[in-house]
Amino acid sequence: MASKPEKRVASSVFITLAPPRRDVAVAEEVRQAV
Repeated sequence: MASKPEKRVASSVFITLAPPRRDVAVAEEVRQAV
């Protein structure tokens, strides 16, 4: 399992690549994961 910093960076990259519509949904998932 990836550490918190790595997961945070990966999430940031994924959000950046994700479309604006999914950005909000992804952000919410990231908050729940953290």
